[in-house]
Amino acid sequence: MDVILSNLFENAFYALEDAAKPTLYIGMKYDRGLLCINMQNKNSSKEGRVENSEEHGFGLQNIQRIVRKYHGELRTEIKNEEFYVSILL
Repeated sequence: MDVILSNLFENAFYALEDAAKPTLYIGMKYDRGLLCINMQNKNSSKEGRVENSEEHGFGLQNIQRIVRKYHGELRTEIKNEEFYVSILL
């Protein structure tokens, strides 16, 4: 859980450093043996930030490694200058 949350927050805080109106939403719910984590934040306008979630840095790779280990699912999307991530474990 530490790997997942620390990487999610680190990525979000990096993206929000130069945002005019930084917004960050996080939701976590545990129900009937399933944990769902959702996070949404403004996408960074920093030069060099990769728009394709498949090519993000080691943070999302570490999250994906943990999600696979526990047979979960990771979804990412960038839409309307917002970055969305959803994790189901």
